[in-house]
Amino acid sequence: SLNDSAMGEDLVHNKMLRALPPTFLVPLLYLFNRCWESGTVPSAWKSSILVPIYKGKGDRSDPASYRPIALTTCIAKLYEKMIKLRFEPLIDNSLIAEQAGFRKGRSTLDNLIQLDHDIKKAFTRKRVVSAVFFDIKKAYDTLDPFAILRQAHKFN
Repeated sequence: SLNDSAMGEDLVHNKMLRALPPTFLVPLLYLFNRCWESGTVPSAWKSSILVPIYKGKGDRSDPASYRPIALTTCIAKLYEKMIKLRFEPLIDNSLIAEQAGFRKGRSTLDNLIQLDHDIKKAFTRKRVVSAVFFDIKKAYDTLDPFAILRQAHKFN
């Protein structure tokens, strides 16, 4: 949630943004829309503070036991949220119904509940159920960012 987000290098916190008068929102939206149309953002929004966070398991002296968190500016996070809200309907409509992970209002537990239902239904009909679930470790590390950009470009 953006409510409790840590601030970035500019030291602007979301509480400060929420305290701004409504008259400030119009120029901010104008700035966001200009960034959206031009495909560029201010260089300050590209800067971040990298903080290692312990995963909660493993040797604390092993760098692999940490995950990096990038603290970006709250204004950049707000802009990213606007982009997410614009893309979410397009992406949701292109995914298969069974895709539950990382979708608003859904959970991977939905798939387990559906599987449980299918197993019980098949059992009463003396049928067999087969299922395959994937949880790919470090899935984002294997994605091709250029392929993602090409797909995003198709959505204009």
